[in-house]
Order: sequence, then structure tokens, then C-alpha cells
Amino acid sequence: AYIGALTGANADLGIAISNAAALAVDQHNANNPDCQVAYKKFDSQGDPSIAPGVSTQAINEKDIIGVVGLPFSGESKAVGAAFNSAGLVTVSPSATNPDLTKNGWKTFHRVLGNDASQGPAAANFMTKDLGAKKVCVIEDDSDYGKGLAAAVEQTLGSAVAFTDDVKTG
Repeated sequence: AYIGALTGANADLGIAISNAAALAVDQHNANNPDCQVAYKKFDSQGDPSIAPGVSTQAINEKDIIGVVGLPFSGESKAVGAAFNSAGLVTVSPSATNPDLTKNGWKTFHRVLGNDASQGPAAANFMTKDLGAKKVCVIEDDSDYGKGLAAAVEQTLGSAVAFTDDVKTG
């Protein structure tokens, strides 16, 4: 299954992830006629308050053996314990909060670097590769925005000339 934003403000990212998962299923099925896999989508809208409801639906469908998603750290945090209790594996393509892997969940996995690796890489690119002496860090109010901005600021140190925040949407 895929669980993530299919509608709402972050639908573009979610649809791209869902399409990639659907392609992988199609390719698997084409190459394995004796082992066919079905694919089902659930729309969380990328919202931590909606994710638990649709995740419970997926957990209760006994033929679902794994989930691609949830794309965002906030929604992953909201449902990680439920997936772990159910023994249902989730593979997030984009949830970057470092603390998600510190909860003791045995079923949560991600396929990208977290904020603790992305933030320093971005900061070093700005100062070392681009030669920036002063940087303005603007974060949005999402879990991703806050976490990444904090990691960038920590690495930039005295190069941070100004910080500000914006409301998502």
C-alpha cells in the first residue's frame, strides 16, 4: 500500500511517490507471473491529524503486508507506534526527522538521509562551495522545515545573519 498525500497542498510530492510505487509493482508483476502483488492507495493529505485514520484502515486490511509512506515526518510520528504494534513494515521515501528512528520501532525504515545529514550538507554547500559568508535561514512551520532549519543553523554557526519563519500555505 501507499499512504500519503494524494490531495491537498503536498499532493504533487505524494502523487510522484505513489506513481513510483505503482511502477515498481507493475514491473514486479510483469517479471513474476507466479507472484502477483496488488497495490492500494490511501490519502493522508500529508496531515498528521488525518494519517492515523487512514493508517488504521491499512493496518486492518490483513492482505496489506507493507506500506510505502508516510512521506512526512509529522504524519510518520503520528502513526509509527501503531504500525510497529501491528508488525506492518513502512518505508518512508522522505520523512527526515532524526528522532523517528529513536522510538524503538522495528518496522519503520527510510530511504534518504535525515535532517542531521541534510542540514550540514546544505550549510557546507552554502559556505564552502558557494562561498557565502552570511546566510539568512527561513523556516516554515512544518516538522520538516523546523528540523532542517535547526540543523542548517547549527552547522552555519556565526554565518547565520538572520532567521525568520513563515506559515505553510
